[in-house]
Amino acid sequence: MALVIVNILDLLARQGRKQTEELLQTFSCPLNTEIQTFLWNKSIDFSLQKISITHLVFNEKKEIVAYFTLSPKVVSISCEHLSSSLQKKLRRYGLYDTTSNSIEASAYLIAQFGKTPPFRLKTAFPATD
Repeated sequence: MALVIVNILDLLARQGRKQTEELLQTFSCPLNTEIQTFLWNKSIDFSLQKISITHLVFNEKKEIVAYFTLSPKVVSISCEHLSSSLQKKLRRYGLYDTTSNSIEASAYLIAQFGKTPPFRLKTAFPATD
């Protein structure tokens, strides 16, 4: 099964807002209506405002079978219990704050994740019970 991931901003640029909204309405997640509601009502505005960016997963029939939303966040890592060599490595990816003795770095948070009920994602990790 070939899947294609499309950034919602690319979709908006190609199809416009009205067609993108209509396409999003075809996604259904009855097991978690909050996931469905976010995609239908908030994903476009959040992406345009760069609060978070939604990525749509399409199957070969061009149906939305899943989506995920990434949100940029700043994480603060306390240096109190870190070795000096680890602190040095982390400073390559963030800024040291002398006031709090911590390193602040950018990270991505998976803010939303949704899939249609019959769709099964294959992962590199085995399921655990």
